[in-house]
Amino acid sequence: MTLTKNQIVVLSKHSFYNLPNLTSLTLDENRLKKIETDTFYELPNLQKLFLTSNNISVLEDGAFRHLINLLELELDRNNISDLKKECFDGLANLKRLDLKRNKISILNSFTFIELWNLQELMLDYNDIYILEQRTFDGLSQLKKLSLSHNKLVTLTDGLFEGVRGLSALDLRHNKLKRFTLENLRPIYDNLKSQKSFIYLEENDFDCDCHLAWMHKLRHEAKSIKVRTSLENFVCKFNTDTVISSHLTYYERMNIESNVEEEKIRNDLNNDEFNEDTDDVYVEEPKRVKADNERTLLQIPVELLPCPAQVKTVTDRTYTYPSQNEAKDYRNLILSSSITCFYNKVLIVVLLLLLMFE
Repeated sequence: MTLTKNQIVVLSKHSFYNLPNLTSLTLDENRLKKIETDTFYELPNLQKLFLTSNNISVLEDGAFRHLINLLELELDRNNISDLKKECFDGLANLKRLDLKRNKISILNSFTFIELWNLQELMLDYNDIYILEQRTFDGLSQLKKLSLSHNKLVTLTDGLFEGVRGLSALDLRHNKLKRFTLENLRPIYDNLKSQKSFIYLEENDFDCDCHLAWMHKLRHEAKSIKVRTSLENFVCKFNTDTVISSHLTYYERMNIESNVEEEKIRNDLNNDEFNEDTDDVYVEEPKRVKADNERTLLQIPVELLPCPAQVKTVTDRTYTYPSQNEAKDYRNLILSSSITCFYNKVLIVVLLLLLMFE
């Protein structure tokens, strides 16, 4: 059923009741503002639902809970700003979710916990600046995650712990300043596979040892996309930084410091890498580098500066205080208040004595 480019404003509950054989429903380019609970009732065989280019801002809890066999859901180009895990109830078999070009700014922990079989998640062109550490927990089958054109500045080290099957990651056009081996560790081995990719272009990375893992992955990756992306990766090189060798750091990563350019070119022509790959994520054309920008892989590993990591308040893992800690804190406040009270009384007494003298 295709209902594209109509004037549909409201979908009431049970709007498509008693269509047991319907497998695909398209409602693109209408004027829907909300998806109510039980709208898609009794559609046991629906596999594809397209809601692109509406005005949807609200997904009620259980909006899709009857679509137990839905495989593909497109909600791109809407006005969705808030996502709760309850709005994805029932979508245990969903494999592809498109949320591009909405107004999402924060993704909380366990947002997608109901989507046990999701393989592809697209969140490009939103306003995302916060990803909680456990945002993607539960997505054990996820293979592709796209977060390009958002406002991310930092990523927590354990962000990808819940998506250890991830082999395709797009973080282009954010405001990331650091992306370390610790960020990548849960999915590092996956990026060596033939159909993997990782895109980190157009961020605010400095050319330092926190990106040294790129040298190693460049040699180990079998994917043309990974190798090409790393070879073209550009970062900001601060010439004022004191350059020093940190062999312990690199030896721990087992990185080869001498890169043979001829070997790189020959490897790219190897038949091993000629298998067709997914073309959904198209690489962007090269741009002219600024004066302070360098191609990372053209800088020898031993010459990458390694600034000291300063642990800030935002880097700390927050934990709720224990009962004893909370009690101690309350006692501290109480004692401080009492002390302050007695100090005030003492001041008043001293003033009175001075007046009588």
